[in-house]
Amino acid sequence: MAVYNEILSGRFNRALQKATSIKGPPPVRTLGSEILPVFPLFWGADMRYLESWDRFGAFISQAAGGAGNFAQIRLRNPLGSNVIAVFEKISWFNGDAAADSVALTVGVSAGDLTTGVALTANRWDPRGRPQPTLVASRGTPNVAPTANQGGFIVPAGTQYEIITTDIQEIPLLPGDQINIGTTTNNQTGNCTFWWRERFLEDSERT
Repeated sequence: MAVYNEILSGRFNRALQKATSIKGPPPVRTLGSEILPVFPLFWGADMRYLESWDRFGAFISQAAGGAGNFAQIRLRNPLGSNVIAVFEKISWFNGDAAADSVALTVGVSAGDLTTGVALTANRWDPRGRPQPTLVASRGTPNVAPTANQGGFIVPAGTQYEIITTDIQEIPLLPGDQINIGTTTNNQTGNCTFWWRERFLEDSERT
């Protein structure tokens, strides 16, 4: 009897091949008994540890730097870390008397800002690693940040949630950084980050 459930769409075929380390195109009939019970494993935040995720959170604040300077906060994933980080929450609080114009960029690391931030008590789950892989820094460069992936206006005295659904979560790979800051000079920066980290598997590195 003929089999008609082969995967003919290239992007789905490639995704299953890479995700399961299969040599050659994977047919649906081969994976059908494994994909359905294996991939939908997420039960809740308490089970992230069993899926090899470590979860962290941090609140980082940068004081205003004076005229011509822009408050910025940065989290960097070191090159060669073999760790992927996924941001679950990024929340900006405006403690200034005027609206904040906030810029967000994810891209190749440009190094750290002037002041390092120790991330030593930031884990959520005691079963995981006590310290994250990501490196945090803050500062007030005299060049405004760019809004390559997002620009936001946050009214005075309010908090803005940049991530509101799981499809908006932001992955950060080794060698990349996430930078957020004000594009209006001489304002403060206050940002909360929640993220999870795990080691990359062999099939994910190419």
